[in-house]
Amino acid sequence: MSKVNLVCHFCRRPFQRSPSEVRVGGRVFCRRACYAADRPVLHRRESVLEFLVEYALGHGGQSPTYREIGERVGISSSSVVRYVLGDLAEAGLIVLPGKYKARSIEVVGMKMVWEDPRG
Repeated sequence: MSKVNLVCHFCRRPFQRSPSEVRVGGRVFCRRACYAADRPVLHRRESVLEFLVEYALGHGGQSPTYREIGERVGISSSSVVRYVLGDLAEAGLIVLPGKYKARSIEVVGMKMVWEDPRG
């Protein structure tokens, strides 16, 4: 019998089937602690995505900086903001810019159309 290696949805570590694994909605967690830790991460992703849309609507389609995102959703580290944005990009919800392109995060499905008030 071959052993099946699974990968934890939260910590991304491979593990073998065990009684301590947790399965929720098609996602597999290696232990209850990873499942419990993932819940705030889901909320954080939603908060970041919501802020990206709000900011773009209020600033002519421009996206916020990593620091502005962190301040708004309560993340003190720009690397954690980058990690959350990476998760959103992996899920296909946003498109991250190339290197050295400031303020160019795109929310998938959001198209800004602006009319020139001068006509």
